[in-house]
Amino acid sequence: MSVSAAALHYLLLAVLEAGVFGLRIVSLDVPQRVSVGREVLLKCAYDLEGDLLYSVKWYKDDIEFFRYVPSDRPPGQYFEVHGIRVDMVRSVEQCVR
Repeated sequence: MSVSAAALHYLLLAVLEAGVFGLRIVSLDVPQRVSVGREVLLKCAYDLEGDLLYSVKWYKDDIEFFRYVPSDRPPGQYFEVHGIRVDMVRSVEQCVR
């Protein structure tokens, strides 16, 4: 899996468009390149500064592959994208495995 700067841009926009204007990104940990078949941990640590989280979305090549919406049951949802597998048991709002 290769995660581009555009994918990171979309991640940040997805969180911001939810109306979380007090959002502060604390850290973003996404490898630039990953060998096929290797496990990857994608992390986005943020501070909502008192606001409520609506959603966090992760993209690869402009295609959403994981969404976390705290009010949904279950809160995490995986969308099939070529080359991406998500461990739904271990993926939560601030990290995707």
